Amino acid sequence: MSNKSRKSNRLRKGGNGPLYPDTMPHVFGNLEDEIKKQMLDIKKTALSIIKTRAEAELSSQTSEAPRTNTADVNSLPLDSPVPDLTNDLTNYDPHPFWGNLFTTDDLNKIIEILKTDDVCNKIKGIVPAFEINAEELPEPEKRADGVKVYNINNTTHFIQDDNQLAELKAKYNAHLPEKRKIMCAALMILGIISSKMQTTNQEYDVVAKGGVAVSFALTKLTGGNTRVPVNDLDFKLISAANATKPKGQSNQLFILAKHIGGLVAWLLKKVIGEGYSISILEPSTKPHQQGYMDIIKLSVRRPDGIFIPVLDLDFGNNATEINYFNKTFRIDPKPDNMPVSFIYQSDRQMLAEKLYYYAQYFDIKSELENNYGMGMLKANSNVAATVTPFGRITCEPSSNVVKHDGKPIEVVTCDRFIKKFKKSIMQLTDAIIRSSPESSNKSKPFLKTLERVLLIELIKDLVNKKQFPEIHIGLIALIVDSIYPRSQDTFL
Repeated sequence: MSNKSRKSNRLRKGGNGPLYPDTMPHVFGNLEDEIKKQMLDIKKTALSIIKTRAEAELSSQTSEAPRTNTADVNSLPLDSPVPDLTNDLTNYDPHPFWGNLFTTDDLNKIIEILKTDDVCNKIKGIVPAFEINAEELPEPEKRADGVKVYNINNTTHFIQDDNQLAELKAKYNAHLPEKRKIMCAALMILGIISSKMQTTNQEYDVVAKGGVAVSFALTKLTGGNTRVPVNDLDFKLISAANATKPKGQSNQLFILAKHIGGLVAWLLKKVIGEGYSISILEPSTKPHQQGYMDIIKLSVRRPDGIFIPVLDLDFGNNATEINYFNKTFRIDPKPDNMPVSFIYQSDRQMLAEKLYYYAQYFDIKSELENNYGMGMLKANSNVAATVTPFGRITCEPSSNVVKHDGKPIEVVTCDRFIKKFKKSIMQLTDAIIRSSPESSNKSKPFLKTLERVLLIELIKDLVNKKQFPEIHIGLIALIVDSIYPRSQDTFL
């Protein structure tokens, strides 16, 4: 058989060709021209989707009722003393701080809602994509002697065989029904607090981020057909849209964050099972631990001593960072007895933020695995730093510890975050494409290529708008290749 015949057969069967022609409506005389035509259509579709999602942000902002420009009589007393919740959580009193927003009767009604067996059904009715699954163990560190080391919620486990691994999984998931109820109750509480803060024109909003925000976005985009497993609830305090500019005192945010944490804990305490207890960890108690700055952490301690992480509430200003929270969407159901409202990043900004952190850890990992560059950095004190689009990589001369922007960093840390953000990026990209009418009735190669092109064009658009670090097209291609690899199902 001639080379020409072999090539023809390969393309017809889909073997090593760039696409499967049998998925096309008919055979084209010039395959290259057809691919070019498809690529133009795919790029046009990608740009149209990006434009549509940006327009959805503008539509959402203009549809919101403007906040009043004068101080509301129900304003929270953000200049009050900072409560000590770490040492005195059991004695937290919602009043007087929350007195203007919640009466005693209101709080009793919330407790009754949380005590019902169907609190998770209520949440699923609001956010169908939200799901609490069995705990997924992180990737272990594999030692030379075959022992696998798992670090779960700052507790280290040494696993020697499959039986011990099965025991570890069973141990962490033994209380799954109670964990689901706790997480659903906490989310309901935060939705009620968020609704009250909006309707009383407070200076700040409680905005979802992380996995719970992805579940909100997928609920809005696709009706929740895709489930998003959520391990804990990530929320952030931001300046309310259309509100009078807050005084800018970080202490106000700290006070508000502690009182939100206190109210969530106070209400949860009324409904959790016997033997469970609640704790709040403040940033000041862990000044040396990466990632704890400007975050209030709430967890529930199980009767067996294992902690269930429930809430991370970020109150940081992040004034020097790119703002991925200035465009938000809302979910406003009207359940019985108590209004609930969730605010979350727009899906475009959410995807942009996930891409930023994915690209950051992808780039840092590349630098860490550059043996020559790292060798020069560690061996030569005259080499002050490796400057990347995502920050400075330095080496502590005395300890040989490599740092990114002053914080210790390792390849294993990069791998963990790369895996985490990749999953969210793929969920969001899939939902955004499926929600677009322009993607309906398209071939598999078209859709698989569109995933790649959409990310490439979005990153280029963000770079042009100064909403993403200035990176060259070669790095963009490497980043997208690592998320959606080229294959026989893609044109590009």
